Amino acid sequence: MAQTNPDDARPLFPRRSGGTDDDDERSLEYPCAGLTLIMACRCRQRAEAARAQLLELFEHDVARSMRGGAPSSDRTERIAAFRASLVVAIHVLDLASVQSTLAFASQVART
Repeated sequence: MAQTNPDDARPLFPRRSGGTDDDDERSLEYPCAGLTLIMACRCRQRAEAARAQLLELFEHDVARSMRGGAPSSDRTERIAAFRASLVVAIHVLDLASVQSTLAFASQVART
């Protein structure tokens, strides 16, 4: 409690060296080559729309992180590589139903 910078207050994703404070948000290093995101929802249609919007935001973030000097083809390749290694799984879940909750847990265990 008396530490100025406790270990659990450090960012989860290290930042690249160099750059200005304005670039900090764009200079995050992602910790892995692939990512699986599980979205639990009650309405599959709304989840599909949210997934599409989320994928668009991810791609925008990857492209933004490469601004300034990177050729357009490099950005396109990096976005394609990131997108290929990203899985956004949608599972229907109704927390008011024990059966739905158990089915969700079983599906997640297989994902």
